[in-house]
Amino acid sequence: MTARLFICLLIAAASLAAQPKTVRIGVLSLFEPRELTLRASQAGPLRLAGGSTIEGQRVAQLSANGDSVLISIAGHALETDRISTAGSFELTVPGKLTRQYNGALEITAHAGALQGVVTMDLETAVASAVAGEAALDGPQQGLLAQAVASRSYLASGRRHDEFDFCDTTHCQYLTDALDERARSAAAETAGTLLWYNGKPFEALFTRSCDGRTRTPQQVGLQGSAAYQSAECPICARAPKSWTRTHPLAEVAALIREHSEQARLDVVRRLGLEAIPSNMYEATASGDTATFTGAGEGHGIGLCQRGAAGLARQGASWRDILHRYFPAVLIR
Repeated sequence: MTARLFICLLIAAASLAAQPKTVRIGVLSLFEPRELTLRASQAGPLRLAGGSTIEGQRVAQLSANGDSVLISIAGHALETDRISTAGSFELTVPGKLTRQYNGALEITAHAGALQGVVTMDLETAVASAVAGEAALDGPQQGLLAQAVASRSYLASGRRHDEFDFCDTTHCQYLTDALDERARSAAAETAGTLLWYNGKPFEALFTRSCDGRTRTPQQVGLQGSAAYQSAECPICARAPKSWTRTHPLAEVAALIREHSEQARLDVVRRLGLEAIPSNMYEATASGDTATFTGAGEGHGIGLCQRGAAGLARQGASWRDILHRYFPAVLIR
């Protein structure tokens, strides 16, 4: 065996060892639900804290009572600290949303809110992220780039104390409606990650930019030195421009501090479209402030609109990732 082959085998072994086989996803936490309906189509028994089980029941009404979970099944009620099951199941936040999952589910209660955590296979999570985050009618090479970025993010380490990641845009939006193209993008790039300093790189992405991506530091965030501001020819040629006017009192912090945290504080109160991106100029006049900008999102990392445009021009998914993450390795 040559020295070069031996080194390649070591790198490959290290890559496999660094990848988690499963990830723990906090689900539906955005709603802080007090009630959930669990419908198990092909799941095992409901397991309660303490080891007892409930066999053969496919629908359960769950509610939070402080730090306990109340379960109502066919008119019978009981209380436990935790329930779990595994297989294929459906969770409903009454009157708001129904989602399907495949994996191992655990539900607990904290301060009157239910917390569901689904442990799923990493590649299932990657396909779910591609389906939730990318435009599935876009070119395949762009979806492949998204799959690698999403996998790297999920392999880079946890972002929450109670679970690894959540299924909202705080981490990555995961959807249960897995399109075949999303599954294909995950399968075709299976195991491939972005690497920096010997570790999987926490690859961020944004819906679109204004012609040049940002570094975390440019928008007031902490982040890896691997991020570099990259030119995006697609958005530079035809940026998605926008203008918004708001009462000055609602957006005063954005006038004082041009940061992503300040923008997020505003959109949590006024809606996601209130200030679509962190790429803007602001002017105050009287009691109002007008923001003129371009792009969608924080502007860091992979520009999804730019990636799709480059793919249509013939760029490969590797070309796309090298453009937006020039300092990282792909393997």
